[in-house]
Amino acid sequence: MEQCVGKREIDEVLSGEKALVSEMPYVSKERLGVLISHVNALLGKLNRRDFSEPFKYIVNEMINNAGKANLKRLYFKEKGLNITDPVDYLEGMKGFSLEQHEFIEAFKDKLEKNGFYTRFSVQVKNGLLLITTVNNSLPTHEELDRIRARVELSARLRDVAEAYMSIYDSSEGAGFGIISTVLMLRGLGAHEGSYRFDTDMASGESIAEVRVPLNAVPERDVEHISDEIAREIATIPKLPENIIEIERMLADPEISFSEISRVVSSDPGLTAELLKMVNSAQFMLLNNVTSIQGAVTLIGARGLKNLLYLYGAIKSIETQHTNLTDLWDHSYRCAFYSHTLANQFKLHDIADDVYISGILHDLGEIILMTLQPDLLDKIASHCRGIGVADNFLEALIIGVGHAKIGAMICRHWKFPEQLISPIEFHHQPFLAPEDHYKGAHLVYLANLLAEDYENRINFSAIDENALKIFGIGSESEFRELSETLALKFQGS
Repeated sequence: MEQCVGKREIDEVLSGEKALVSEMPYVSKERLGVLISHVNALLGKLNRRDFSEPFKYIVNEMINNAGKANLKRLYFKEKGLNITDPVDYLEGMKGFSLEQHEFIEAFKDKLEKNGFYTRFSVQVKNGLLLITTVNNSLPTHEELDRIRARVELSARLRDVAEAYMSIYDSSEGAGFGIISTVLMLRGLGAHEGSYRFDTDMASGESIAEVRVPLNAVPERDVEHISDEIAREIATIPKLPENIIEIERMLADPEISFSEISRVVSSDPGLTAELLKMVNSAQFMLLNNVTSIQGAVTLIGARGLKNLLYLYGAIKSIETQHTNLTDLWDHSYRCAFYSHTLANQFKLHDIADDVYISGILHDLGEIILMTLQPDLLDKIASHCRGIGVADNFLEALIIGVGHAKIGAMICRHWKFPEQLISPIEFHHQPFLAPEDHYKGAHLVYLANLLAEDYENRINFSAIDENALKIFGIGSESEFRELSETLALKFQGS
């Protein structure tokens, strides 16, 4: 039961004439990404792009829970266990939790042979956006009681952070998934009862449904940990005084490059680092530059200012934080990709800026690692398991994600907005101010391409508008670009 979704189908959903429906035995990550892209297309038409990330998470949870319920039944059948027997249930769940990923690969084809299916639909009706998942396996009485208890518990919890830190259990992730969905719907401004789980004994189906008013006004993000984050940012040292002084000189048209070069050269450490940066792959110089005067002549005042920002940022962070090798390795790859893509797509005027933003785009992760190291690991693990960006769940749980925290740090240092916006919006480039829209999309794309090198990403989950801006029309084109950039980076 598939539909090829185009403008006509979206218009029919908008008019309330029909629902988009998809039914299959097993929803792969790739297919899940396609379904989410359908929802995003609909949200775009409804001018509710602010719902995109929440609904990506909600759809992930709903479909994963439906699919997991079917897989669980098949697992118990294959193992000869009775799912309604308490002893068998404990034994089966222990094995299912340990073997689930291997079992999916080995048995997903058997789902169809055994008649299992997951049906997903999205509909607009009476001013509501309705999303429904149906799977044809009924919960046991104990499972149904547990689901209903989770829904009731969510009404008493303050926010997702409280739920995550107090009851999250990786062995029964669906319990947290239901609670997080209900609390997220509340945060979107949905009314009580916006999540419903029911069973149809006649058809043998389980039904999960969410309902969100299209005119819902989202609540403010939770703030109780954000205060702690703000205090931690305030402890980060300001930029070194010599950097601030040189920045003042660069802003003064009366001061010559030779005078600026003299001041820079008076600091051997700064001189060595700036020459190292200037001679890096970013500037692709034919010959090594050996003097600050030569560097300033080649890269200009803006280039020098950007390198000073970068040098100062790294120095300030590393006075308090060490062992950041993995973070910097990814960040320098993202920076190289950002700069290369900017030139490739003839955005030369922002190439140097996005290089700096690319290096600093994950700066906020350092603060989260400092304040909530265990929680950050849990977030990353949970997000990998359901295929959503960790920045979104960070924002949901902590009150602000690492992208926003990185921007807060850069404002603490008084960086210019053309460097800050690509950092702040590198997971949600469509929210960036118009002046910095392309810079944010460049760093977003570069970050994904860098992640693709490190851990193959789901192409269908990439923001369609970003692909359109840079003329990437297919997954094969994206993979080819990823491989090309990786080779260039290795040779840099």
